[in-house]
Amino acid sequence: DTPHNAYRYLPNVVEAAFFHVMAMIGDPAAAAVPCQLLVACLALLAAGATGELAVAMLGRGPDSTERLLPRQLGFVALLAIPWMIVVGSLAYDETVVILLATTAFTVILEQGRGGAGSSLTTPAASNLQVGGWLGILLGAAVLAKASSGPLIVSPAAIAAALLIPRRAWFPIVLATMVAGLVICAPWLIRNLAWTGNPTFPFGSSIFGSGDWTAEQLQQFASGH
Repeated sequence: DTPHNAYRYLPNVVEAAFFHVMAMIGDPAAAAVPCQLLVACLALLAAGATGELAVAMLGRGPDSTERLLPRQLGFVALLAIPWMIVVGSLAYDETVVILLATTAFTVILEQGRGGAGSSLTTPAASNLQVGGWLGILLGAAVLAKASSGPLIVSPAAIAAALLIPRRAWFPIVLATMVAGLVICAPWLIRNLAWTGNPTFPFGSSIFGSGDWTAEQLQQFASGH
């Protein structure tokens, strides 16, 4: 038990997946390669999602093959980034965030165009359904890496405000918030039980500092 370690209080859902792999194999050392292969597969999915985002940005035409080049370029572009070359096959959480974030932005773009070409945001899909999907995707991104809050959720909110008609804002925002809170509930409840602050070690000035001293909070703030 390491209550002084800030990482103890973060969501760590990807690390929990690695732990499950280790538990199934029964040997942490032997599970290292399977965990890396899991992330490598997620990196390929993230690259595919990036290709779909490139197609969504350009707009889908009547011919599904006419956007093959942007899809391929988006796929290759992500895998060619030096950061992805380094962490794309390591047991790390970055690829999960990219997969969820690109999918969320694709949903926003498709909804802004009236849902053309996306099974998640067809014209028949209601704003509540779209908000529910966004809440799941963005909430899961936060669980994968807590810094996704300011780095992913905030830009997604700006993109949605710019691209989605104003009349649809309220139901989408409402559904996004509800779904996101439900997805993040296990982490929030756990931290609340441990420290009295559901977002600890963040928001200490509002929700409390738990068992940490002012010096510990200052050290965390200066490093993050």
